[in-house]
Amino acid sequence: MADGAAIVIVEDEFIVALDIQRYLERNGYSVKGILPSGEEFLDRVEDLKPDLVLMDIKLQGKLDGVETAALLADRWAVPVILLTAYADEPTLARAKITQPFGYLLKPFNEQELRTSIEIALYRSMMEKRLRESERLLRQAQKMEAVGRLAGGIAHDFNNILTAILGYANLLGEEVHGNPKLQDDVEGVKKAVKRAEALTRQLLAFSRRQPMEPKVIQPREALDEMHRMLERLLPANVHLILRNGERLPCIRIDPIHLEQIILNLIVNARDAMPEGGQIEVRLTPCGLDSSRAGSLERIPEGSYVVLTVQDTGTGIPPSDYERIFEPFFTTKAKEGGTGLGLATVYGIVKQSNGYIDLESRVGEGTSFSLYFPGVQYEAVRESSREREARVDQGTESILVVEDDDEIRSLMERALARRGYSVLTAAHPGEAILVSERHAGRIDLIVADIGLPIMSGSDLVKRMRTVLPGVKALFVSGYPENAPDLPDSAFLPKPFTEAVLAAAVRRLLDSPAAKP
Repeated sequence: MADGAAIVIVEDEFIVALDIQRYLERNGYSVKGILPSGEEFLDRVEDLKPDLVLMDIKLQGKLDGVETAALLADRWAVPVILLTAYADEPTLARAKITQPFGYLLKPFNEQELRTSIEIALYRSMMEKRLRESERLLRQAQKMEAVGRLAGGIAHDFNNILTAILGYANLLGEEVHGNPKLQDDVEGVKKAVKRAEALTRQLLAFSRRQPMEPKVIQPREALDEMHRMLERLLPANVHLILRNGERLPCIRIDPIHLEQIILNLIVNARDAMPEGGQIEVRLTPCGLDSSRAGSLERIPEGSYVVLTVQDTGTGIPPSDYERIFEPFFTTKAKEGGTGLGLATVYGIVKQSNGYIDLESRVGEGTSFSLYFPGVQYEAVRESSREREARVDQGTESILVVEDDDEIRSLMERALARRGYSVLTAAHPGEAILVSERHAGRIDLIVADIGLPIMSGSDLVKRMRTVLPGVKALFVSGYPENAPDLPDSAFLPKPFTEAVLAAAVRRLLDSPAAKP
């Protein structure tokens, strides 16, 4: 039985309504009111907030029960059981249009009423869950589509940045000795670095940012950030840190954890121009069953919850589904890029976490991030001696890149360091070049996103005729790095020196055992 369910009775015969009320209250239901007309009920429905309405078809006033139920369904989606002495076809036809949750003919007994109420309440609950699931699915699909768009923009932009940075480095060598021109070149490089930071945030949102997850204790990570966080805040904003005791560890990239905390703190700070309080909490949380949050359903499991709560301006419910989209911001012009919360969303999703949100306009906002708890794993990192390597060589390298400018830059950078460089704009040309080349090919430098076939598929195919050839993959999509032996990955954008170092390091590495 749905004990405590709030029920409104709309019945113009007071004795009948009173009899129904007594039965309902005897059986644990809450009667919110008895009303004789449809007009009076519709005027008060928002105050009454019923879980179920028992409504006679014949009522006082101009509206009968069927008309009232139709208006109720259009505006408030409250379930209705129609009570009537009429079973004629015209009345039934009208009633069907309103899709009632029950249709009881008078006189009915208590068992019939109870059965109709319980079935109606159960059906209403299931329909609410279905609507919520559909809403969450639509939101997830929307965010996934926006994420793919953001990742595609970041990838193409990284190609452009690689070319700009490459030409800036070449120009820097040409103007050596001219301080004014050197300053201009350095200005170009700094602008590229700022643009690169934007693409990293886009990649984080689209879940394509490279991660190095580790098992860490979040309490220790937050302690280490305490002073840095306080420096971010003006004097009129008070910061409170509450680190939970006996917290499980979580698996996340430590740098990314810092990134999401910083973004949430900055977001909270900007929501309090007149000052206020920010509270950061770490708490353990065990869910025995899944529950629907305001943004998504959180599965059952053991979590560490990171909550950042402010006393700022709050977020209107109409913006809930947009706040994580890249470039969406409610701040004034020049107040932000709209990438802070998008970055938080991407990192949390990449770390298999979940996000919940509570906010009231004028009172503040609370973001709660749910990270799955894990047992601590002791990790021993083997010490590696880093030896300085020269970035020169005489080996033969095949560069496969469909972007003409980047291909030309890589060819010039490697040729200047003594390598014998072959180039191809697409996989078909690469295969043809390798067949016509009489000598040995020691390394293939290939973009992953090539036309016709991917860079990794090209390397697999070419290794059938060039066994042992090593491969350096480059891409603006870090998550697409192939897991192939004798290979390495270099994310775009990169400088000439970084490319040369990566090539030399790979060529000098011992070959994998067949």
